[in-house]
Amino acid sequence: MEVFELDPALVELAAAADPFGQDPGPGLEINHQVRPDHAAVEERVLALTAHVAEGARRLGCEITSPLSEGQRSAIICCRHPRVSADEIVAHLSGRGIAAARRLGSVRLSPHFYNTEDELDRALAAVGECL
Repeated sequence: MEVFELDPALVELAAAADPFGQDPGPGLEINHQVRPDHAAVEERVLALTAHVAEGARRLGCEITSPLSEGQRSAIICCRHPRVSADEIVAHLSGRGIAAARRLGSVRLSPHFYNTEDELDRALAAVGECL
């Protein structure tokens, strides 16, 4: 699914894209402009998080987020046995990639508007500091 090739059957335009006159950022702005099919969004987000988890595993990271059915979410946390989460997060931040340190793990949280290419660039940046 390409983000800007939304199937009209899956979205309903909102009455007002920004009723409060604030800039909520790209993700929330998209949600204000369209009302996507929540099941389709969930499916997309879980596919993206699975993509990140698999890429992180290939880099030698341990996934610390729950991955079982019914427990997965739009958040992937991982840690590397030799490089601290602080180092990885600082490296990602220096490349303009949003990540956070949570309980000794690196937290990435892709959403439906992210592309696999963006996630692959983030994973490549993780690989650079290992």
